[in-house]
Amino acid sequence: MTASAFDIPKHFKAGRPAWVIGLGRWLAKRAGWSLTGAFPDKPGKYVVPVAPHTSNWDFVIGLYLVLALDLKVNWLGKHTIFVPGVAKLWRALGGIPVDRAHPSGVLTSLEQLMSTQAATLIAIAPEGTRKKTTRWKTGFLRLACNANATVIPIGIDSKSKQFKVLTAYSPTGEVEDDLKAIQAQMSHCQGINPDNM
Repeated sequence: MTASAFDIPKHFKAGRPAWVIGLGRWLAKRAGWSLTGAFPDKPGKYVVPVAPHTSNWDFVIGLYLVLALDLKVNWLGKHTIFVPGVAKLWRALGGIPVDRAHPSGVLTSLEQLMSTQAATLIAIAPEGTRKKTTRWKTGFLRLACNANATVIPIGIDSKSKQFKVLTAYSPTGEVEDDLKAIQAQMSHCQGINPDNM
């Protein structure tokens, strides 16, 4: 990661202690991963599909980068990782537990969250699983449309060892067209475990 890679807009800064940011930078450097691209200069509501999600390492490396950037982001995680001992930490880092068997109410809660903050990033793994799947779940698009939010795709590319912030996209409400447009931006990205793509 170059020094400039740490320069993100003030409205997306979490304000964590310097030692936490330093630890994140050290971990990201040790792992050899970086973030490229830029977050929007203006505050607003943003839904961030992060893909391809093929490995548990996606979360681990993503967390290193969140700490290194001091990025203020909320992210959806399977409820089973919110176990005693780490649940408080995950929530402090922006985690929101989701029970896939009972997902009702999640979108409403996220819409309410976005309505209370001037600058909001909600990160979602659109596949909804690390396993191979032929179709993304469309909840992130419904959230973006309902909250009048912009979509900022982030591609995970193991070939370059980069999380790539791609071109912002305003969903049209035509789900299939929106999915194709966003997936096309990530077509060059290879997940950490290509067998699950």
